[in-house]
Amino acid sequence: MPIYDYSCKECGASFEAIKAIIDSDEEECPECGAVAKKALAAPRVNVCGQDTRWIREAALMANPDGKPIDKEFRRNPTRDNYHEWLKVNKLRHLEDGEKCKPDPVDLSRVTDHVVKKHLERTKLSTKT
Repeated sequence: MPIYDYSCKECGASFEAIKAIIDSDEEECPECGAVAKKALAAPRVNVCGQDTRWIREAALMANPDGKPIDKEFRRNPTRDNYHEWLKVNKLRHLEDGEKCKPDPVDLSRVTDHVVKKHLERTKLSTKT
């Protein structure tokens, strides 16, 4: 059931109530007991993409007993908290086309260089 905002004209109190769509537009004010009417309110929808499923799934990776940003990101998984969590934990997301593992390094040149330096250091000189 949706949550509606109500405003009392008698005492000026505003409050929320969970009601079915087919219920009356009127609700009893918890402050003074007068009849309060539904107030016009901004819809509670995600218009900025702040609460997408992948962010909620990423929040599950944050340590619940960890740093304050870990706890905040788990409690409130938004894009802003996601970016802050990445920054604090020195993480970054992969760019488009970036591989998870770097390409293997060709160690043959490094190995040849190391062997050559070793032989130079350990070379025995003979006097004639």
